Amino acid sequence: MIDLDDYVSEDEKKAIAVEEFRRVAAQTCSADFERILRNAAHEIVEKQVDAVFDGGMADTVKAKAVDVIENLTSYTVFGRPNAWDREASKGWTHLQAAIDGAKPLIEERVVAAVAALTDDEMRELIGDRIADAVIAKLAK
Repeated sequence: MIDLDDYVSEDEKKAIAVEEFRRVAAQTCSADFERILRNAAHEIVEKQVDAVFDGGMADTVKAKAVDVIENLTSYTVFGRPNAWDREASKGWTHLQAAIDGAKPLIEERVVAAVAALTDDEMRELIGDRIADAVIAKLAK
């Protein structure tokens, strides 16, 4: 059996342990760099915000939230997710659920509206769609 103490001193063992710790820490840090940076930035910003608002941050944030809500538009509340949104807003999700729930009513109304068209109105609508399609094809 080999005795490590015969070959490596206590100082060398400590140096090896420190070096290995640094290597693993650097490897972990580089793998999670963005998360570590985000967490550090969040903590720094939170402390700075608390210092600036001097304990009144909750009231200021509440007032700002009310201001933002009062200036919302149907586009910002019900707009579909785009390249900047990670997921659909609650407004968009609820709107889609409402539409899905109303599909039988929508279908019934569309069928009734089409059935109420006269032959001349139907010809005009179809003619307009054909003209639009031909113009679109010619424009390409």
